[in-house]
Amino acid sequence: MHLDLRLNDLTLSRIASIRLTSATRTLQELTGRNLARAKQGPESPQFKNRKEEMKQRLMKRGKAVSFEQATDEDGRERLLLSLYLEYATRLDASWLPTFDEFIASSVLGENGCFWHAGRRLQATQLFFTHFGLDQLPALNVLCSRILEAYQAQDLPVSGLGAVWHQHRALIFATDGPQRIARAAIERETLAELMDRFAVPSEGRFSARLKECYLLTRLEAIELGQGQEILSELEAMRHVPYLPGIPLGAAAVRILTQRTLQAGGVWQGDWADWLLRLGSDPSIPNSAGFLKWWACWHPTPTELECARRGVNRQTLEYFIQFLDASLREEGKYEQFKDRAGFLRWLDDTRKIRRFKLMLHPRAHQNLPRSYQQQRNRIAQIEGSGQGVSVIAMECIDDVWIVEGTHSFAIRVLRGECPVPEVFLEERASYPYSRFVQNAMHRDTCTGIWKPHMGDWISDLLWQMKWKFHIEPPWTYGRIL
Repeated sequence: MHLDLRLNDLTLSRIASIRLTSATRTLQELTGRNLARAKQGPESPQFKNRKEEMKQRLMKRGKAVSFEQATDEDGRERLLLSLYLEYATRLDASWLPTFDEFIASSVLGENGCFWHAGRRLQATQLFFTHFGLDQLPALNVLCSRILEAYQAQDLPVSGLGAVWHQHRALIFATDGPQRIARAAIERETLAELMDRFAVPSEGRFSARLKECYLLTRLEAIELGQGQEILSELEAMRHVPYLPGIPLGAAAVRILTQRTLQAGGVWQGDWADWLLRLGSDPSIPNSAGFLKWWACWHPTPTELECARRGVNRQTLEYFIQFLDASLREEGKYEQFKDRAGFLRWLDDTRKIRRFKLMLHPRAHQNLPRSYQQQRNRIAQIEGSGQGVSVIAMECIDDVWIVEGTHSFAIRVLRGECPVPEVFLEERASYPYSRFVQNAMHRDTCTGIWKPHMGDWISDLLWQMKWKFHIEPPWTYGRIL
């Protein structure tokens, strides 16, 4: 059998030249428009004119004209997204309706999977630029539509779109910044994190991400560390973080709760940051307390932990001044017992409250955040030797007054020997109030004790004998 495997000649296609010319012209027009758009930016002059016309219709529409009627024209979605992108946060744009669920549904439609690439990019820009329920009340609707759009199959395999498609569940959510911050790997900088998730450097989303990143780092660093993070948070402490909670208050909450979880002992200079990020937790009726503490509803245990942190740090500043004064006088052998006694009073919860009256030189060396605490810090006038004084109200109705240099310790019971110190928030007090009358060596109504010999044991014995304190105070320094 013989098979003929030769092919017949193919018939030549006879397409009319007019059809080819028409198709070529259409392709050239499309290419020309795309090139012109690329040169002019995302909005051509014609588009800007149409957007301005829609803006004017919205500004002039009355109650009888609905939002849909005022914006009814071809390409309204792109025009409206551009208007919200430009005017959503402007104070002079009251004509633009709030981006609530009704408006969001009208602008975005019911399903983002049918969006083309341009619409998807516009919505993504709106999300990154105006992120937040305060600016976009229907943020959840916007997130849903964008998620649907990035689940579609016709997405680029590289570039920003590919990154957003890969991480869409983390990024496009009402808590997107928190999710990305928690996804940071060890030692990853904020810039590296933003680059990994293709987050634009401008806009509300990136600002929010920075806040979340800093707080997340604060939750993870070693206790008492993170001064660079804390400094950045201090500069932003007034920024709203959660409804009614500024960023500084959120940071104060983390410091307090982490310290409490670790046993309640404040490490490093974290107690200082309670004042720098917030305010003194010891004044419950103050405006500062309401702004920085009451807003996150701390428990009594958390408040007590914070108060003790600030108290102890303030006490430690006084001990530093005591250290310097004894070195200056050549009596440094007293320091261990005098500092140990003060710390023992605090460690055993003997002190209820105290106030420092500092020599101007010592006051100047105090951190600014402490200088402003009139309830616990003041200056002392007339102490020629440079003496600073601490007055302490203790349990069992006991008052203890100690000082730097060679100031002898005074212990009294009953009425406060210097009531104005706690009743008034003066900028300064005269030194004479702490060395005359009931505080003078010869006329002291309590115990006047120099720091000589076994002065601590003798002092506590005198307190038991003279004040009849039962059970007696038993000294044992806590290291």
